[in-house]
Amino acid sequence: MTRKFDQQNTKDKNEKSCHVFLKRQRHSLMIPYKKLIIAFSILTQSLFFMNELFAQDEVVEKFDYVPDFRAGHNLSLLLSGEYSTWNFHQNSASSNQNVISDFSKTGGNAAFYLRYAYHINIISFFGFFIGTTAGILSEVESYGKLSQGYGVLFPTLLGGLVANMGQHFRLLSGFEYGATWYPEMKITTNSGNDKMISPVPDMFSAFVGLDYFVTRNKAITFQGGWRKQSLIILNNGSSNTYLNTIGLENESYFVALGLTLQIGDFNQAISSVLPKR
Repeated sequence: MTRKFDQQNTKDKNEKSCHVFLKRQRHSLMIPYKKLIIAFSILTQSLFFMNELFAQDEVVEKFDYVPDFRAGHNLSLLLSGEYSTWNFHQNSASSNQNVISDFSKTGGNAAFYLRYAYHINIISFFGFFIGTTAGILSEVESYGKLSQGYGVLFPTLLGGLVANMGQHFRLLSGFEYGATWYPEMKITTNSGNDKMISPVPDMFSAFVGLDYFVTRNKAITFQGGWRKQSLIILNNGSSNTYLNTIGLENESYFVALGLTLQIGDFNQAISSVLPKR
């Protein structure tokens, strides 16, 4: 009797062990499939989310409202290359040591400008803008006996006309008036002496431009134009800063490439970057 009980007990244990083994094997076989199912689920959910996200972006890009005229505040950062000619004329000299022969010399400049403009609608897609430009320029090619050095463009008076051509293009035509200071400009006399003149000539500029909007509020800017600077009488030649009585004129042709941001309302722009209470 005891023997039969032991045999039955052993049989039950073997069956139980076999059942546990099969269960473990089935569980171990199911683990990769579960991982695969989880991974597939995550992948499909991610694809669904990305599809929804891009779909929303496409809707915003395609149907977000862009007015016929882009009115408001605009800020432009411009890099410019200039083909420039300086014309010099001396009316009189205080001594033979300060005599300078008339000359005309062509060279090149590179410049960086910061421009603010406010665009105002007149009718439909047409309007005008007002604003100011400031910046700094430097010679990249020598002007011979005239050493230009760097120049500082003081804030100008800026105005012009603008036409918005659809959602992506904007045409501009403008002019500005101001002054440029050349603190390190000097000139070499016929006797070989360097004289510092540091002029601040008046400046007048006219330009045309094209803005291509890559997003609703950001545009790549292309501009080209003409600039004239003139200085008639500096001083009577009695100081080292200004040399004699001279006439100095400059004529430049330039092209510029930059980025324009339509920044809308300043208060709204500032509030958007401040922490919310």
